[in-house]
Amino acid sequence: MLRLPMDIDSQHPIWCLDCDYPLIGLQSSLCPECGRAFDLDDDRTYRGILFRPFVITTLSSQLDASLLQSDLQDVGVRVSILTPNLVMAELGGLNVFSILVTEADVPKAQPIVNQFLQDKKESPATKVENLPDWECRHCGEGNGGAFEVCWNCQMPPS
Repeated sequence: MLRLPMDIDSQHPIWCLDCDYPLIGLQSSLCPECGRAFDLDDDRTYRGILFRPFVITTLSSQLDASLLQSDLQDVGVRVSILTPNLVMAELGGLNVFSILVTEADVPKAQPIVNQFLQDKKESPATKVENLPDWECRHCGEGNGGAFEVCWNCQMPPS
């Protein structure tokens, strides 16, 4: 496990869950960017830096990172996702999402992480690249094989 420094961002240690706007120092309990309510006494209403954070695992998919975050939160583990640097991703860098938990939550989190990774390893990957493209019979738009409904009119292929 990798231990991160305490002061990841000492200027803005909490952010809005919806838009990532920094929330410290505001006079209101509403995000000024998107209007989402937050409560400084309830850490489930904002995204913040964890006390003594550890990277318990890394994942290459934002969806997987969000699913694991949800699984951990369901059992009371405080968790954050450290997202990849967008500039590095654009330059061909690794697209890695780090899952952070508090040092105190590691014993509770580790079995959940292990089970999540095992389930992910055992589940068959969906091969969307082999699905044929199709044309929507309702609006005539072309759709890639991965689309279950038309991107333009949201109608199914048949």
